[in-house]
Amino acid sequence: MNSLSHRQTLLIFLGFTLAMGCSMPEDPAEEKMPFTYWGHRYLLTSDVAYGTEPEQKLDIYRQGRRLGEVEWWRNDSSSHPTLIFIHGGGWVGGKKETDITSITPYLQHGWNVVNLEYRKGENTAPTAVEDVLCALEWIADHAEEYNLDMDRVVLSGGSAGGHLSLIAGFLNTEEKGPYCYAGDRMNIRAVVNWFGITDIEKIETYLRSIKPDWNYAGMWIDGTEKVDSISQLYSPVHHISKGTPPVLTLHGELDSVVLFDQASELHRLLDSAGVPNRLLSDPMGNHGGFSNEQYQAFYEAIFEFLGPLTEA
Repeated sequence: MNSLSHRQTLLIFLGFTLAMGCSMPEDPAEEKMPFTYWGHRYLLTSDVAYGTEPEQKLDIYRQGRRLGEVEWWRNDSSSHPTLIFIHGGGWVGGKKETDITSITPYLQHGWNVVNLEYRKGENTAPTAVEDVLCALEWIADHAEEYNLDMDRVVLSGGSAGGHLSLIAGFLNTEEKGPYCYAGDRMNIRAVVNWFGITDIEKIETYLRSIKPDWNYAGMWIDGTEKVDSISQLYSPVHHISKGTPPVLTLHGELDSVVLFDQASELHRLLDSAGVPNRLLSDPMGNHGGFSNEQYQAFYEAIFEFLGPLTEA
């Protein structure tokens, strides 16, 4: 297999695993609410531009009520927690449209949701991080327009999206640097991290030595000489402080795409810093591959973890 076909296969694999990774159980008896109850209770505004680049788009799902003619739609007068979701794909693939199943549980629980797209591809680091931070700033600027509660915000994503949700949440608690900044206009209550990359240098070294044909981290970074600097600037493990938001991580112990020690090391450092956190693992889970029962247990744990953090 030549180099190009390896890379094409990697992009397809990463997008597929994330799309499959956060799906809900198919058994209707396990659902909190039937689709027919909540399906008419939200409004989707799609492909809203938060920047000038074609991929700098986001989708906004708002809770409310469809009225029909003539007003058509009315936002809820009460506020709802806000989920900001970031898709994965190794920073080189994936797209926001594949993650509807990942945000559905939050819609069912009455949340508003913002689903982000960002620039990705080979040799584009660190534009994905920059885009997510600029998207957060845009959301804070337009929260009133879209009836989004900025006092109860949760970031989440899977794989590379897990990394982006973590680093954006951590950087936003630091003083404004040379990037977009939502600052105190957005209260990030927690990060829900699905098997995300937490140490870029370690995962790139692992992939380069063990899986060179699947080295998505190396593809994202333009040259191995830049790995250390990119990792120091944009790895969540290097940006933990007492002000870091609480973190819940869900990770499979058999994951060979993002090794489980990426999660265990992050949570060791969170413990040392006194940051509230919880790490849930599946001994038989791989990169997004869990049983229906495990997914159900994970989502129950998510809303149990977020409940006290997102109370009005």
